[in-house]
Amino acid sequence: MRTVVQITPYYPPHLGGLERVVLHLSRCLAQRHDVRVVTTTLDSGGAPRRAREDGVTVRRHRAAEFAHTAIAPGLLGSLLAAPRGAVLHAHCAHALLPETVALAARLRRQEFVLHFHLDVDASGRLGGLLPAYKKHVFGRVARAAAAVIVLTEQQARFVEESYRVPPARVHVVPNGVGPEFFRPAPAPAAAPV
Repeated sequence: MRTVVQITPYYPPHLGGLERVVLHLSRCLAQRHDVRVVTTTLDSGGAPRRAREDGVTVRRHRAAEFAHTAIAPGLLGSLLAAPRGAVLHAHCAHALLPETVALAARLRRQEFVLHFHLDVDASGRLGGLLPAYKKHVFGRVARAAAAVIVLTEQQARFVEESYRVPPARVHVVPNGVGPEFFRPAPAPAAAPV
């Protein structure tokens, strides 16, 4: 049984799309693998820092948020303590987390997967630093990943052009839709005879 470590700055009950993707992906993977989520306590609604939820081990690290960025010093230690051979799967839409995962992977001498959920524009007082961060820091992390998962063909082209990730390492995996949200189109009414 393989260990898969999902790394995300936020996780339910924190509300957001990325969080829901990680939750559902983790639950499904847990049917076949040892799945661990490494995240923060930010907006966790008092959830325990260590828990087993729906077959998934969740480890929440104390964190502070600054300029829309989760800062959780203990997260690196969890990644370094993961079982040898574990898949490190970083979910990214925020600064600092991808760099932490890349550092852990480098120290462990192993590869990591980067799941690119979205690209954001500069906002807030420190937003002017974002373009330089993307170009000089995040771009290097994206190119260092063994694989970059994106949601659409357009995102694939964006990641390849903006961050210079080799196309062979970019994989399009659209978000799925759970059966509870899918409503097939009604059958057409029969024509009167």
